[in-house]
Amino acid sequence: MSQEKLKKAIDDMTSAMCVCFEKRLFLPALILLYAGIDAMAWLNLPRHKTKSDRKNFIEWAEKYFLAELKYPCRAIDLYSARCGLLHSYTGESDLTRGGTASVITYAWGTAEPEALQYLINKVRAVSGKPRPEIVLHIDDLFDAFKAATEHFQKDLTKDLTHAKIVYEKVQKYYTGLPPLQFIKDKDKI
Repeated sequence: MSQEKLKKAIDDMTSAMCVCFEKRLFLPALILLYAGIDAMAWLNLPRHKTKSDRKNFIEWAEKYFLAELKYPCRAIDLYSARCGLLHSYTGESDLTRGGTASVITYAWGTAEPEALQYLINKVRAVSGKPRPEIVLHIDDLFDAFKAATEHFQKDLTKDLTHAKIVYEKVQKYYTGLPPLQFIKDKDKI
């Protein structure tokens, strides 16, 4: 049951991302993607820990997500992008302002990340305002998330002790209930 509940939760996350991508709602799709990484990082916590944080996001991203990503990026850059989008709907965060992380700029559709990266580097060099900036294609991020969650689920089949911890947490996930159609009159409640 727990394996199915985890699979359903991941399928729901990726389906919601797909709907956003199809409607060209790229930033909401990215917010869902980063929230998905957060959720996986929380599941991956050891039993004694109940609160996920930056360290856990980075650990999960390094172990599962970055291996699936086509372009070079660091987990701290992803975490920074997550913070920027969730907290200010921008690419900036304390980590980028402090120089700890690179700003992530997103390409989509037929845009080539290499071409956009070249233009950004040229503009930054001419303007005299260099800042670390990485271009990632949102399709690559989405594909990396799907592959990373599959890898995570496969790892659970190899480590039953960790799987037990993860599946206990999965039981806390929200579960949809069928509509209560038999209650047509609120006075009967």
